[in-house]
Amino acid sequence: MDGRYLNRPSDHLSFWKRAKHWLPEAQTRDHFFYPRGRVMRDVKENVFIVVTTSAIADNPRAKAVIIGDFSLPDGTKFESHSHYENFTADPWPVI
Repeated sequence: MDGRYLNRPSDHLSFWKRAKHWLPEAQTRDHFFYPRGRVMRDVKENVFIVVTTSAIADNPRAKAVIIGDFSLPDGTKFESHSHYENFTADPWPVI
């Protein structure tokens, strides 16, 4: 990467292993059961980007929840990416 994007080095599987200690759902569900994604910041364009499944990227209600839960600013972009697609997952189990 050219330093354009700020991103956390953690991944979904590592998070899920830690979550098993405090999240009851993590005890019985595989980490692929829930939709996944990543929040990054494009420092060149000064915008946050949520890269996720198409089911979330195309869902205004899901996007509003994510923006609120992560305290993301107006103008946050959502993009779908094949890496996060999982057709066995519930597309948005929280809402």
